[in-house]
Amino acid sequence: MSIWNLSLIANIKFTVMFTRLFIMLFLTSCISLSAQYKVAEVELNENSEFYIQGSTNVNEFKCVYERKVPDIISVEYKDKADHKTFHNLDIRFHSNSFDCGNNKMNQDFQHLLKADTYPEIVITLNKLEKYSDEYAKAFISIDMVGERGKYEIPIHYLEDHYKGKLRLDIRDFGLEAPKKVFGLIKVDEQIELHLKLDINSIRLVEPTQ
Repeated sequence: MSIWNLSLIANIKFTVMFTRLFIMLFLTSCISLSAQYKVAEVELNENSEFYIQGSTNVNEFKCVYERKVPDIISVEYKDKADHKTFHNLDIRFHSNSFDCGNNKMNQDFQHLLKADTYPEIVITLNKLEKYSDEYAKAFISIDMVGERGKYEIPIHYLEDHYKGKLRLDIRDFGLEAPKKVFGLIKVDEQIELHLKLDINSIRLVEPTQ
C-alpha cells in the first residue's frame, strides 16, 4: 500500500472521529440545557404595551409601539428561591412601528433609530431578582442600532401585571441628538423606555427528549 493511500485512510479515520466527537458534544450540551432549564409558554393580553418618551427644549414627545406585543412568548428559565435566570428570552420590536403623534415626528424618530439599517430593537431578559411581593429587579440587554447595552431596571408587579421603566442616554448607542429649525430645537439625549406586560396565562411545556 502506498504512502498516499495510508495518508488518505488516516485522514478519513480522523474525520470520522472528529465528526463523532462533535455530535457527542452537541447532544451532551442539548441534554444539559434541557436538564437545567424549564420551558413555559407565556400568553400576553392586549393591554401589554411598549413606548418611548423623550423631550426637546420646547416640548415632550411619546412614541407608542403600534404593533401588538407578541401574544405568546416561549420562555426557558431556571428557577431559584429568590431569582430566575432566562435563556434566549428576547422580545423584538420593529423600529419603524412607533407612532409619535404625526408623520413628521414618526419619520424623525425612525431616522434617529436608523430603522432602514437596523429594523429591530431587541430587549433580552437575562435575570429577574425578587425583592418583595411587589418589586423585583430585571437584568436586561438592549440591542439597538447595532450596539448593545446592559441595564438593571426596577420592576413593579401585582399578580400578573408587570411594569418597568428605564432611563437611558442615546449616546450609549452611538446616537447623536437631532437638531431642528436651524438648531433652535434639540432633542434631549435622555429617553425613557416603558414596558408593561399583562399575562393571561402561563403553561409549562414538557421538554422534548
